[in-house]
Amino acid sequence: MNSNKGILIVSSGTSHEDTRKKTICTFEDTIRNAYPDIPVYTAWTSRAIITKLLNTTGEKIYGIDETLYKMKQDGLTHIYILPTLIIDGMGYNQIKESAARWMDAFAWVTLGKPLLSTREGRKELIRIIADEFSEILASDQSALILIGHGTPYRSNTDYAKLGSMFREAGYANIYVQTLESCRSAAQMISLLKYTSADNIHLSPLMITAGSHAKNDIFGPGKSSWAAQFKQAGYNVTCHLKGLGEYPAIHRLFLKHLSELSGFIS
Repeated sequence: MNSNKGILIVSSGTSHEDTRKKTICTFEDTIRNAYPDIPVYTAWTSRAIITKLLNTTGEKIYGIDETLYKMKQDGLTHIYILPTLIIDGMGYNQIKESAARWMDAFAWVTLGKPLLSTREGRKELIRIIADEFSEILASDQSALILIGHGTPYRSNTDYAKLGSMFREAGYANIYVQTLESCRSAAQMISLLKYTSADNIHLSPLMITAGSHAKNDIFGPGKSSWAAQFKQAGYNVTCHLKGLGEYPAIHRLFLKHLSELSGFIS
């Protein structure tokens, strides 16, 4: 075993066990299988989810600083942090702050970037989405709406950049929206009236398809995106599948890991 190196996978976290197994756990296994000689650690950024899981199941999930402390105690000297995040928002700020606090405790600390924070990352995601939904995109009567969490941070513009790049790539029937700081479902319904689309496909632009996906996008309540589109007369198909379930996304994050400064497996 390469005893002085360690990989730290940082996720937002989820309290939904079904999507956790399909996304976070599966991805962690992918990393361990790819690098069997390097110890792999995990941490979550959401303290609220960590607390909820502890109170409801008794399971203890560690935050970033706690995990870095454990890595230090285990004698690791070279730390490679891989965030499984979409944008450079609040969660990524937490990771950067923790990494900075521990920089002097290790010989080497390097940090990967979120999925949409670079143009190359957005190009890769476009290829993955286009392949995943190729049959849907072939019809002018269908529209695919990818819905992310969103953030009040300036990095929310990364979603708009992705949407623009979809159009530049010729995918006029793909729309990128967020639950926060972007168009509402009602505004999207008004926009789509000027298109030929009558079949709406909704898919979460999220690593895990947890509470926001199940309730805000697909939920039975009249305020969910699915309910509002159905009320407007559209045929609605819900794709309850987080990005973390796509093998191609696993390969993309593996690529990000291999490109981290100083990382040689």
